[in-house]
Amino acid sequence: MVTKEATFGVACFWISEAILGSFRGVVRTRTGFCGSVEAVNIDFDPKVLKYERLISQFWDSHDCTYGTKIIYFYNEEQKRIAEQVVKEKQTKQRKSCWTKIVKFSSFKEAGDNHQKHYLRRCNELFKSLNLDGKTLIESPVACKLNAYVAGIGTLEQFESEHKEWGLNETQVNVVRKIVRTESQ
Repeated sequence: MVTKEATFGVACFWISEAILGSFRGVVRTRTGFCGSVEAVNIDFDPKVLKYERLISQFWDSHDCTYGTKIIYFYNEEQKRIAEQVVKEKQTKQRKSCWTKIVKFSSFKEAGDNHQKHYLRRCNELFKSLNLDGKTLIESPVACKLNAYVAGIGTLEQFESEHKEWGLNETQVNVVRKIVRTESQ
């Protein structure tokens, strides 16, 4: 699968990593920094998730009047798309939102303890996956599970996705229990 890259500056990379990881088509997430700004770097499948939709979902998932929100672009096409989506969203919402669009320069990964924060907090599930370091960061399954255990996503969504991930029945039941609890 050929993926594309996107990076977002955010107020808190833990919840933003979970939110972005929940989007259909996002296959990997990494937390880190662009300069001194907390950021989430993602790989996405452009056949499943178009860049326009990604920017739109990012916009819809955050309060644009609070905290750091930066869309880093990698090329002129991404810049044009980001500017267009932000302009449309601001016009539609009829309020001024503080979202910068900035040329990407570098990304420094945060330490392992900052990757997949919500999945790490679910100790039983996390240990059973036997992932750490780069394997944790690069795992599409960890990307999706981090979102579910953070309370993002429905049981119906989980049931439609998990069969492709190679989880055992105990792992599936742990996530089901969390998703059911979070949705109540």
